Amino acid sequence: MAAASDVAIVCVGFGGEWQSEGFDRPDMELPGQQHALVEQVAAANLRTVVVLNTGSPITMPWLNRVAAVVKAWYPGQECSNAIAHVLFGDVTPSGKLPQTLPGARGG
Repeated sequence: MAAASDVAIVCVGFGGEWQSEGFDRPDMELPGQQHALVEQVAAANLRTVVVLNTGSPITMPWLNRVAAVVKAWYPGQECSNAIAHVLFGDVTPSGKLPQTLPGARGG
């Protein structure tokens, strides 16, 4: 499906069992096979957009292979509407990031 689409959108992130104020994560990785999912979709479609639903920085080993990353944080019950407005260009997400996000090095 990704290869046949004009744009592929992959939403990844954490659930409450992986991120909370009550405990620390052991690393900055996405749980499960989420990195592999992004890599496979990006290999099939050069116009892959990754939507991050995370409350903190994560590693992004696929960063140089995707067209865009949207950091959604934890936007609440209007998440889908807010992300759609950003993806369709109805609003510009021009806020300042409260944290430093790691990037991939090299090409």
